Amino acid sequence: MSGNIDELITPIEENADWIYPVNKQIYNELGTKRVSFLKSLPSNILMEQEGISMYLCHNPSEIEVFIEHDSLKRENNVPNKRGITEIDNAMESDVCIFGHYHLFMDEEVNGKRFICPSSVGMPFNGDPRAQYIIIRYL
Repeated sequence: MSGNIDELITPIEENADWIYPVNKQIYNELGTKRVSFLKSLPSNILMEQEGISMYLCHNPSEIEVFIEHDSLKRENNVPNKRGITEIDNAMESDVCIFGHYHLFMDEEVNGKRFICPSSVGMPFNGDPRAQYIIIRYL
């Protein structure tokens, strides 16, 4: 799944003047094979498994899904139930799995489940260990 930084590939290739030099440097270091792989990643996936529809994406909406109380360590951030309910009203899948926030969430709203597995590389909750989920169907 592509993320928001992966979206910089096209502007880098188009030589946009607003791109940070570090992004251009990283792009050059990736090489053509890895850049091609990143460009091939879908922005979202809708799938169904055993009668449950799941939407996988980087960020489900422009609506914030967390209420930020601590912008440095983010240890006390909580799900934004009002925002999640707004997203839920427009969501057609049973489950939404997303990243973007680098914070863990597993919330159910109106029978729909919202999962943010955090980040394997840079969690934003004050705990630097890799954080992820494993989904198993029984």
